[in-house]
Amino acid sequence: ISSPTGEAVTPTGAALVAALANSETDQSYAIQTSGAGLGSRDSGSPPNALGLWVCEAMEDSVAIYAPAPSLDSTPLEVAQVAEALELQAQEDVWLVEANVDDSTGEELGHALRMLRERAHVLDAWTQPIFMKKDRPGVIISALVETSDLHNCVLYVLGETSTFGVRIRPIVRLRAGRVTELCEDVLEGVPIKYHRKMIGGSLVGLYPEYEDCARAAVKAQVSLKSVQESVVFYVSARRMMSNLEASRQDSDDE
Repeated sequence: ISSPTGEAVTPTGAALVAALANSETDQSYAIQTSGAGLGSRDSGSPPNALGLWVCEAMEDSVAIYAPAPSLDSTPLEVAQVAEALELQAQEDVWLVEANVDDSTGEELGHALRMLRERAHVLDAWTQPIFMKKDRPGVIISALVETSDLHNCVLYVLGETSTFGVRIRPIVRLRAGRVTELCEDVLEGVPIKYHRKMIGGSLVGLYPEYEDCARAAVKAQVSLKSVQESVVFYVSARRMMSNLEASRQDSDDE
């Protein structure tokens, strides 16, 4: 048989076969329907033909699936960084991405909103790219846990014009977070804030946006002034607490 003339398979088709094929699968299938088609190009040999079979897994068979990321799969270097900085390694996370070049801004905005509100992804965003024939497009990306992976893929495919997605397991390192309430900046408006911890040390204070916005509207001041007031008050209170503890230790000695 002579070699095929021209492109015998598209890059997308090859990627799908490589991603979905599993030579170790011990699953049995029952053919539900089948079809065949002939292309218009005269390729000589082999023939320009395509066959497709739609199958359903047999109930009494066993399939071997690629496992989801596990806590035993963290690369040693990443595990060492997590341990040294006292970070939490979250491995049950996937990165779902798709290249899109013919969806409107409204459609992409709606897709991101659905991913956050309906698919409950950890985060979702877009970034500009140039695609084939120099057409401008975007990459739509989402971080999602395994339990919500199905809905994430469903909304990316259903709410954009893309025909396929890329899925990769990743390791996510998270800094320590301590959430508290500040009730003394504006009376009657408690403001939630987060303390970010790395290596057991405080590295940042981050007031909750919604609470600060509500306080700013009530007090008729700028959002930034409320945020700065919360950081200043909490930092000052923490400093006074540390000084009091140091003075108490000196008295005990």
